[in-house]
This record gives sequence, C-alpha cells and structure tokens, in this order.
Amino acid sequence: ALGIPTGLHGAFRDYQVDAVTLEISPKTSLDNDMLRTAFILKMG
Repeated sequence: ALGIPTGLHGAFRDYQVDAVTLEISPKTSLDNDMLRTAFILKMG
C-alpha cells in the first residue's frame, strides 16, 4: 500500500524474525548484528 517492493517487504519480515530469534538466543547477537549491518547497507 505504501509502494514497498515485495522483495523489501520480505526482507523486513525476515529481519523481524531475526529480531525474535535474538530475543530467544542472545548468544547469536553477534551474527544478528552483522546481518543487521548488511541489511542497512543493502538498503543504502
């Protein structure tokens, strides 16, 4: 509805899942931080 591409929408959904995983398994925080950084850079 806001003109967000399907691929980007999927990326946000996956990111939300990663955030939930981070809450469940704090020891994966480093991996999630790396994924988040890559995601932000990908968005430009």
